[in-house]
Amino acid sequence: YDDPESEIQKLMKRYEEEDQEVSRLFKKVVELCVDGFRETLSKIGVDFDVWDWESNVVRESWVLKILEKARQTPYFTIYKGAEAIDFSEFYKDPDLVKLFNLPKAFKIPPMILRRSDGTTLYTTRDVAYSLKKFREYNADKVINVIAAEQRLEQLQVRLSLYALGYKREAMNLIHYAYEMVNMPGVKMSGRRGRYITLDSLLEEAIARAREEIRKRRTGLSKEEEDEISKAIGVGALRYALVSVEADKPLVFDWDKVLDFEKSSAPYLQYTYVRALNILRKLGEEIRQDKIDYQASKEPLRRKLLITTAKYTYILEKAAAELKPELLVDYITSLADIFNTWYPKDPVIKEANEGARYYKASLVYAIKATIEHVLGILGIPLLEKM
Repeated sequence: YDDPESEIQKLMKRYEEEDQEVSRLFKKVVELCVDGFRETLSKIGVDFDVWDWESNVVRESWVLKILEKARQTPYFTIYKGAEAIDFSEFYKDPDLVKLFNLPKAFKIPPMILRRSDGTTLYTTRDVAYSLKKFREYNADKVINVIAAEQRLEQLQVRLSLYALGYKREAMNLIHYAYEMVNMPGVKMSGRRGRYITLDSLLEEAIARAREEIRKRRTGLSKEEEDEISKAIGVGALRYALVSVEADKPLVFDWDKVLDFEKSSAPYLQYTYVRALNILRKLGEEIRQDKIDYQASKEPLRRKLLITTAKYTYILEKAAAELKPELLVDYITSLADIFNTWYPKDPVIKEANEGARYYKASLVYAIKATIEHVLGILGIPLLEKM
């Protein structure tokens, strides 16, 4: 085609008009993509409860309702020959400027609802889809996990909901913005087709994990080696992706991602195995009635106890603030304290029964905390490494 963009717009128009041939073609292509997404995501233990078709937002009249409602508001305008919502009125109200944290350096441009050819923009469909999520799931909050480069569009969606009278929805629609993942020495570009797939990244993570395991362990069967390498590879990727604030770029460094000695998934997995082994070697049930709680006075034991006790607070804070990195920082810190403590203060060789039971209960609490956090983060647990 001489003008591919024009041809795409024609197809989009026919699609929104429910042309059967175009709809069948679109669905076939999208299903191929979604099948690929499912296959890749399943490798790292990710699954979605529901896959929504954007076409349903149009065909179930959600978009039509948005357009009709917009035309009845004072924010409706014609912008560059297209129907749009104008946000200039928001800047006249200091409370709204503060509420939406509107930028002062520039004015939010009007959001086009429908082009002159009758097709809608994805932001229009996003307004409709956000409303659909609130209504169909009776949601108190809706969190859209979308790249940081869409900040302007997501702000327009929120402002549009407010302008249309959906004030509760506008205030409870959250854009969880994430920055890009960068690889040292690699210049990625979506437009130029330069990218690294998750599949290839996972394959390399597993291969590197296997190499490290072979240095550290001998006598593993192929099945054991495969299981451990995959668990470490998957864990390494998942830890890395949530180890920094979402709105900060992530530089993917293999030496850090697969560091068995500090701040990584393999480090946490290894710490879990250490705690598990201590409890196995203890070879006896922890007698609660025999625990000597005076043993908690030793500084490192006390530090471990206090840090472990903070877990529910950190978990609630991470959830409320949408900051999984707080959970990562916390559990890594707990592992650091544990790995400093246990070689200096042996559990199994402790002669005093009450102190031994106290230290064993501390190890159990740490093991349970690591197990719970890794479960939340989707990092596989291992029983040996």
